[in-house]
Amino acid sequence: MKSIRILSIAAVLAAFAPLAHAWDSPEVGLVLNYNSTNGGYSINRYDPSSGQFLGSYAQSSGGFAPSSIQQVGNTTHEFGVDAFGNIVDKQYNFSTGQFLKSTVVGSETTFGANAHATWMPGQSGNGAYIVEGTDTNGYSNLYDTDISSTSAFSLISSRYQVSSMRFDPITSTLGISVVAAAGNGASQLLNAAVYYSINQSQPSAYFMNEANYGQDSYDGTNGSYAYGSSLAMDGNANPLNSVVITDDSAYSGGVFQNYYSSILSIVPSTGFSTSTISGVDVAFSSTLYSYAAFGHQGNLYVLEEGDGTTYLEQWNSQPGQNLAFLGSNALTGVNTPLDFQVYAAPEPASLLALAPLAIGLISRRRRR
Repeated sequence: MKSIRILSIAAVLAAFAPLAHAWDSPEVGLVLNYNSTNGGYSINRYDPSSGQFLGSYAQSSGGFAPSSIQQVGNTTHEFGVDAFGNIVDKQYNFSTGQFLKSTVVGSETTFGANAHATWMPGQSGNGAYIVEGTDTNGYSNLYDTDISSTSAFSLISSRYQVSSMRFDPITSTLGISVVAAAGNGASQLLNAAVYYSINQSQPSAYFMNEANYGQDSYDGTNGSYAYGSSLAMDGNANPLNSVVITDDSAYSGGVFQNYYSSILSIVPSTGFSTSTISGVDVAFSSTLYSYAAFGHQGNLYVLEEGDGTTYLEQWNSQPGQNLAFLGSNALTGVNTPLDFQVYAAPEPASLLALAPLAIGLISRRRRR
């Protein structure tokens, strides 16, 4: 019986080998999902190259509303707000799904109702949280965990909204994507990605550059505007590769027409940006949520949910260059995606990190 179990585990690990295909290490896509039917949340795993569902973890319902995830090594940081208005970071082992710990980062009273948070790993094993919050004047500021203002970007005001915030530990770069708020003279406002260099030994943020990646043409009746955006950074590229994908809404004569998405490639150190793809997909009529994350060697994954179907697209992205489309797969088990990350193992031996996941899948099948 023991030999059969060992062979079964070996067989499942062998099944994970295709994850490596063109790369030296496996990748796992992680989708923060909200199920509007039962009001529950979960983080779903997928093979990003095939779309195969690999189980879920971090199931929750009531009392905690997650809004974003961040993958740091084997640990998933799930950020959200609890029933008391606290901004909380719940941490899990992505492979086993084991809950590790929960940390209160701050409160909505301090940072505002739509604050964004990210974990900044320290150089000596410690770290700090960076929180984007809105002050009483409507300006967005960056704070560290000591609730001391480290920087503020003058671009942001009540006419803008921060859509996503990512930290790249390899280059110590913090990136924030911003879209103009519709209905506030959006035709005069620029969408942008703002980048900061972070001092990790003594947490503080220094403005690096700003890339204006588009101007909304919506005048309240005609044109289009970006109502959301997602930023991804690849610290393994030289120079640092950054991509922003926007969700756009088009109108004509005051009548809604459709949703569509755009992808832009940016070099953060110079602020250079180029519109690489416009209208990536067919137009969507009812919903559109888009998120982006990097895997290995410039491999970019774009998660899009439109008209009730969730797709995981695969692109090749190099700094400041046009993207090459590699294919897409429809995902099962996704209701409303709230965020997306990719676990990219640093070396071939890290395939063993997926062993607990493989063993769990075997055990679950046997219990059935």
